[in-house]
Parts: sequence; structure tokens; C-alpha cells
Amino acid sequence: MTTEELDIEQIRSWWEALDEEWQKILLINYVFKTRLSETKIVTLSASRENYYFPLERIYRRLFNENFRARDIKINGKVLRTLVSMEDVLCHNSKITDLAPLQIMRNLKTVLCHNTKVSSLAPLMTLPKLRSLDCSRTLIKDLAPLSTLHHLQMLLFSDTKISDLQPLEYLTNLQLLWMVNTKVTSLSPIRNLTSLRQLNLSFTDVESLKPLKKLHKLEVLKCGLTLAQDLSPLQELSKLQKIFFWGTPVDSLEALSNLERLQMINMPYCKNISFKVVEQFRDQHPHCRVVA
Repeated sequence: MTTEELDIEQIRSWWEALDEEWQKILLINYVFKTRLSETKIVTLSASRENYYFPLERIYRRLFNENFRARDIKINGKVLRTLVSMEDVLCHNSKITDLAPLQIMRNLKTVLCHNTKVSSLAPLMTLPKLRSLDCSRTLIKDLAPLSTLHHLQMLLFSDTKISDLQPLEYLTNLQLLWMVNTKVTSLSPIRNLTSLRQLNLSFTDVESLKPLKKLHKLEVLKCGLTLAQDLSPLQELSKLQKIFFWGTPVDSLEALSNLERLQMINMPYCKNISFKVVEQFRDQHPHCRVVA
């Protein structure tokens, strides 16, 4: 059943079953939707400044007033707007469950990072989902995402995720962050050729071979991993920035023909001599090398 097919009594029953925390979160999102432009909401979602702030603090910063749920009269129009929303920010909150989102079939963005959410299963009913940040949560499994083929951005850093297999067919993914997770193999993402940004820092990944065909990759961060061989990257002509600080990488040769490369960040790479770094700098004056 689509959101449009729900009758008002079904929506009202859903609303009345929500706990106080979820009602507050959704009403703040309702205010964002009705008082902010779409561009402002996108900017708000992407803001690193707001990343660690609870919604009520963001609300105060935006409107110079405290949020008061009682100021919003819950009528049919408000309820319809709530279930039809495309963006929900519920990060840095007390929620433990995403079940209230199951009914919101139009959702494109869900930010639930830094919460005690332990399962992504409720998101299986959200076919339009494009962006999800579930970093710093209690999730251990990405399986519920396996059929969300419109997903373009996925962040699950600082979780216990170890298996990327559920992402195998999510070929629209453009940004993937898995910092400080249990991931050891990138093989399941070898065919995600739309990827533009990939961050696997602080993992035990050893091989970058699965990245060989990711020709749209522009930014790669693999600092403090076990990766030693950069040769799988030598054909990634669109690569602009690479970060591999604190790794056992022992050669820059694979990067020598990447004409769009603008930055190499490689402090604490003990297997690469200062002489090699200086030689690369001389040969590639357009590329900033931080060593």
C-alpha cells in the first residue's frame, strides 16, 4: 500500500501509537518541511556542523525559539503531510527503533546516526530511499537494504558491520562510508561502478583489488588499513584525492599516471622514503602530497 492509499484513520492510528520522542522528532521535521525550502533542507541534512546536534538545538539555531509540540494542531492535513515527508532527521535522539518509518513510503533521506537503533529492517518498505546514515548505531546487518536499488548514499561508520554482501546489487551507490567497522573484504562492492566516494579507514581491509573497475571513483580514503598495494587503482583516471595514511603502502608508482589526482594524504607511511615522496612531488607539481 502506498502512502496515498492510506485513509486518515489508519494514519491517525499510526500517529497515536507513536511514543513522545518519535512524535516530537516527526513534528520538528514537519516544521522543517513547511518552513524551509527544499534546498535548505538538503543543506541541513548534509551539514557537518549539525551532524552532532540534536534536532531541538538545530531548531533553535534556525528559528531563534524553542520547539513546542503543543503549538502544532494535529489535524488531517498535518497527518497527511507527516506520512508523505521525503526527509526524516532523527539523529542524536533517544530512539531505538525505526518502525515508525515503515508507513512513510515516500522517504528519500533518513539520518539516524548516533542513536541506539539496532535494526534496519523497517526500511525494507521504503523503495524510494536514496540517502541513509546509520553510523554510530547498534546495527550489525545490512541485509534489509539489499533491495533498495535507488540508494545513492550510505554511511554506517562506527558500527559492527562486517559483511558487504547485501550491497552487491546496489549499483546506484555513489558514496559509501564504512569507517571503523569490522569489514575485511571489499569483494561484494566490486561492481558498484557508480561509486564516487569511498571511505574504509580504520578497517582491516588488506586488498584494494575489488576497486579496479570503479572508474568513477574520485575520492578514496583507506587510512589505517592493511592495504599495501595501490596497483588496482592505476586505471582509475577520475581519482582526485586519496588518503592512505598509516598504511604499509610501499610505492607510489601506481598513482604516477593519474592526471586528475590533486591530493595524496600519506603521513606515517613508513615504507615510503622521503626521497620517493620528493620525486613524486617534482614530477607531479599539480598534486599536493602530505607526508
